Amino acid sequence: MKKLIILLVLGALSLTSCLKSGSGSSVQGIENGVTISGNLGVSSSKILGFVSTLDSYNINCTTIEETPRLVKDSLNSSGSFSVTLPRGVPFSCAFEDTVENRSFPLVVTTGDSGFSSGTTDTLDLNSGLEMGDIPLDLTTGRAEVDPAIVASATNPIESSLSIDSFHNTSWKMSCLNDADTECASFIADNEQGGEQATVFFRVLAAQDSISNTLNGFAVWKNQSSFNSCGAIDFTTATAADIAVDEALSWTQISTGASFIEDLSLCPLSNGVEWEKDTIENYLAAGPVNKNGSAFSFIDESIDNDGSCLNSFTTNVSFTAASSSVLIGRFSQTEIVLDQTPNGCGSDNKSEVRNFLVKFSKI
Repeated sequence: MKKLIILLVLGALSLTSCLKSGSGSSVQGIENGVTISGNLGVSSSKILGFVSTLDSYNINCTTIEETPRLVKDSLNSSGSFSVTLPRGVPFSCAFEDTVENRSFPLVVTTGDSGFSSGTTDTLDLNSGLEMGDIPLDLTTGRAEVDPAIVASATNPIESSLSIDSFHNTSWKMSCLNDADTECASFIADNEQGGEQATVFFRVLAAQDSISNTLNGFAVWKNQSSFNSCGAIDFTTATAADIAVDEALSWTQISTGASFIEDLSLCPLSNGVEWEKDTIENYLAAGPVNKNGSAFSFIDESIDNDGSCLNSFTTNVSFTAASSSVLIGRFSQTEIVLDQTPNGCGSDNKSEVRNFLVKFSKI
């Protein structure tokens, strides 16, 4: 997500400093919760060197709400875990390798990519869930669960906001806790040049080959940046390529022959050509999915040059506190894996960062 996510690196917030916590199979102060359990398994065939044993892993789950809560459990030698969380409150989980100091998100995915991916790292459950065996592939940095396993337990109460209600809306970002100096630093970085820390959402829509509706977000710094760059989501060529590659037909999108190729109007963050990945204030574009009362947006990339594999994933989950206030959780995972001895260099390390932000509609 370019500038927005780069600034998350600079102002990364440790969630544990502002969480209410519990451990084992309960959350403090919560009754009638929902329990999730399962068995983690590690696929390490593509890994060089040391792989931690499963009893060195924890599972850490965080609720996505104005006062977030943390619940965790230690895995045993066979990878079994059990945690109980508030019923009907969206949450995200990750498996933490306490030896190698790295973390891997639990995601619900079909394994597909692009706008039909259906991938989310957010759960919103109305009943308990036995996930069975969960594969953890250290080359992608994700523990993956099939949506069919989760469907029956998903909260039937949907968000008060529809995906369409985000279209052409602007939101100001702020800290949940005004005394949090790290979050304040993040907001200050996004206010450089006297600008407010804001985002502007465009909702993209398409239909697949069997008429299922697919949605995505195009995220800009602000509406002015969108307009100055030509008021388009993709170039006509890019939109056509996506439609062919993913066998979909667009039903809501703005396209044009090109973005406005003027640095004073539409500055670039890198490169010399005006594309969605190089425009400074075009923060991200990707699929958005709904799970119970939560929305989840994902941006992924993988680079493997034969010596070093670098997998970079950003998940952004939203829940509505009201029609004009969102609680957003950013989870950024960077996995760096040697494909040859010291192929990534000694300074390249895998990292995971989490960040909570309050979004107020402008």
